[in-house]
Amino acid sequence: MNKARSNKIHRCLCRVILFLTFNCLTVFAWGQERVVDSLKFQLNNTGLETDRVGLLSDIGEYYFNRGIYMDSSFYYSEMAYELAATLDDQKQLARALVNLGLIESELNNFEAALERFQEAKDIVIKQKFKSSLSVIYSNMGGLYFKKEEYASAILNYKEAIAMSKEANDSIGMGIDYINLGDVEFEAGIYKDARNDLEYGMKLLESMGYDIGIAYANYAETLWVLNEKEPARAAALKALAIGSNEKDAQVISDASLTLSRIAKAEGNYKEALHHYREAMEQKYLVNTAKEENEIEKLKLNLALSGKTQELARANEQNKYRSIIYVLLALGVLLLILLISRQLKIKQMKAQIYKAQTSLYKKEARKVNKKNKFFAALYSSTDTFYSDPEE
Repeated sequence: MNKARSNKIHRCLCRVILFLTFNCLTVFAWGQERVVDSLKFQLNNTGLETDRVGLLSDIGEYYFNRGIYMDSSFYYSEMAYELAATLDDQKQLARALVNLGLIESELNNFEAALERFQEAKDIVIKQKFKSSLSVIYSNMGGLYFKKEEYASAILNYKEAIAMSKEANDSIGMGIDYINLGDVEFEAGIYKDARNDLEYGMKLLESMGYDIGIAYANYAETLWVLNEKEPARAAALKALAIGSNEKDAQVISDASLTLSRIAKAEGNYKEALHHYREAMEQKYLVNTAKEENEIEKLKLNLALSGKTQELARANEQNKYRSIIYVLLALGVLLLILLISRQLKIKQMKAQIYKAQTSLYKKEARKVNKKNKFFAALYSSTDTFYSDPEE
């Protein structure tokens, strides 16, 4: 199976949520040629937080779409998430979570990506943004596709298609029929793959979109099914679109299929020409992928550092909390000790006062008795004295 094809189709046909005047629209990640400088200018010159949160997501999506700026995409998407959470803007919060999930998926952090998508899904269901559910199911399908869990990928893409039908989202349906067809190709279900790719491309063509990578994959599927002439026509169409859009992946895939067809016909000169073209474009694709891998490693390193920093901060907060509790207990015990000492002192004063009063009373009694006996002694002494004296 062509592994490179799987990675390319997932990256090119992922779906993001864009909210305009509170409506959820599905847009192509590959179809948005936004001018990032213009977006940054708007971001720096708007004072409305509600406008800023959308612009932050726009910039994050722009960098994600370029494929080699994951660190910048994460930076702006994370800012969008934090601002949306502060504003309690549930629509923009779901959008930011989907974008962060896509980034985590691109970095092969599948569990983290699933958590992001699930959180976005919970918000969408709770807030009844039903038209957004197809986007989340689609990206969950893409995630399982990357993990090569094709049964789960097919299930999620079919859920996405059902939601898009309910929302009358023809573009979303077209994208996910193409994605579904590509999963089926990788799973070896070639006839279903051909039918779903065909249907998806027709839907998108009716909306004015010609998707080069879809034609390239369709051509390869037809070639596997031994439908040589339809495969040639599809490959030539893909080659024309790829050349016009300067898409190295599309040119490489289409040229490789044309080379195989020419070789099967014995036209080795044409086969060599197309094969050389395929390898030249593949080299460009691999160079871009290597740059992308470097960016992924850098971003994973940065995220790892943030995780460790957060763990250290949590550890410090835990110990700080313990210290605060101990300090509070110490102060409380000190207050109790001081209070007890004050009570003891007060009791001592009361006892001393009572004893002093008692001593004074006893002294007065003794003094009265002394005076009485003194007077008695004086009178008795006179009574018994010599008369001559």
